[in-house]
Amino acid sequence: ASHLAQVPYEANPKVELEATVENTPIYESEALHAVPQWMLERMNWWANLQEPPRTGRFASIIQHRYFDMTISVIIACNAVYTAYQSNYEMDNLGSDAPASDRPMEIVFLCCYSLELAMKLIVHQQ
Repeated sequence: ASHLAQVPYEANPKVELEATVENTPIYESEALHAVPQWMLERMNWWANLQEPPRTGRFASIIQHRYFDMTISVIIACNAVYTAYQSNYEMDNLGSDAPASDRPMEIVFLCCYSLELAMKLIVHQQ
């Protein structure tokens, strides 16, 4: 069962995907005549989907700004560690990987898995 509310694009024109070419709607333009009307309607439908409000303990955690900042810092640390790891491997071709590789990969995997699990729990409610 989907928790996304289907909002007809006529009833909620919050996002309109009628790009124009010289003031002609995209689906009437000769240059983009191949774009069928039904595809534009689906794009408008998709752009206007609205999620219901999320409540509960996990929802308050994942919607908090500190959660987003923490995940952003983890992603940045992962990028920095990946750059270090790549440089190390290029400087030491043929040698074993540093001892810290496996534990760091497990830490990042656990962080990302926890984030995913929390978001899935919230979106199932």
